[in-house]
Amino acid sequence: LWLVLLLILLGAMTGYWGYRPLEDFTVVHRQKLIQLLCLEPTIKYHLKVTFKQILMDSAYTLTPDIIAAGFHALSEPLRIRVLELLRSQELCVCDLCEHLGTTQSKLSFHLKTLKEAGLVRSRQEGRWIYYSLNLPQFVVLEQYLAEFRRFSPILPASRCYES
Repeated sequence: LWLVLLLILLGAMTGYWGYRPLEDFTVVHRQKLIQLLCLEPTIKYHLKVTFKQILMDSAYTLTPDIIAAGFHALSEPLRIRVLELLRSQELCVCDLCEHLGTTQSKLSFHLKTLKEAGLVRSRQEGRWIYYSLNLPQFVVLEQYLAEFRRFSPILPASRCYES
């Protein structure tokens, strides 16, 4: 089930599944995708709407601040390594420190940056904090870049004339 959901999510913005109406998915898949995308579960989405439309209309809008924060967070090698570790599973801070060979204070600074950019989520369980990827925010950054590829024709510069 999770593999199917991940494939649908990854294709939700640019691929075939993103353009399929909700009615094409089973109730279980719809509910899991809404949960995975951090969408409001109490909203009754129209069955003709697509996941692409839901994501574009959600809180994950493409503002310059969100885009800049996302790319800033991706500009540090240690943060990239954190994201790579979180690709496969949710991890607590102590596990991240161990895998990365870094101190908790240094990692805390980088996790804060990733959280502020919306790229990771955290949840507390007892005295431990667990981190996981926030996949919808990656979709936002991917969509931003995809818009350049699709809608930005490269035109020659206009000539400058001296007065």
